[in-house]
Parts: sequence; C-alpha cells; structure tokens
Amino acid sequence: MRAIEQLQGNRPLIVRLFDEMVNSLPDGVTISDISQSGTSITINGLAQSNARVSSFMRKLESSDWLANPDLKIVKEAAASDGGKTFNSFTLIFSQVVPKAEETEDS
Repeated sequence: MRAIEQLQGNRPLIVRLFDEMVNSLPDGVTISDISQSGTSITINGLAQSNARVSSFMRKLESSDWLANPDLKIVKEAAASDGGKTFNSFTLIFSQVVPKAEETEDS
C-alpha cells in the first residue's frame, strides 16, 4: 500500500521533469534519447555547437528542479541533412524536489 501511495505522490514529477527540460532546451539542440535511473537522468542528443550544449547545461543548473549537469561525451557527428556537422553529446543530471521556502515571521 505504501509503495502505491509513493508512486501516486511522485506522478507529477515526470510532468515537471519534461517541463523543465523543454524550458531549458536552447535552439539548435535536439534530444534523441532520455533514460532515468532513480533521480539520475541521462540525455543523448545533437547540438549545432559546443556553445549550445554549454547553454543547455547552464539552464539546467539554474533550474530549481534539475541539478548537477555533467557532460560525459561530446563528439563531432555528421548529419544526413546537407552534410552539416553536429556535436553529439551525452549529459547526465539529477532531478530534485526543491524544499518549500520558509515564510518569514512578520
């Protein structure tokens, strides 16, 4: 019974995860694969440049719900659309639940 209650209580977290990722994703970055193990999330994707990956990491770091972005792999990858090159990357970060801010006594 406790496991079912915990699953139901955590159900909104996946919605928050995707919302935060979409808000953090800069133009020129595409996510091709997402996996989660516990609170650790691994993303594989393509970016037009290393600067776009850096921008994505900064935005993840500034989120209240996502933390500790760690870039594991960046390598140049040829794409099929017109011979453009992209950087393929693997990024790992954590999903966190922010603590409620304590209200100050008046």
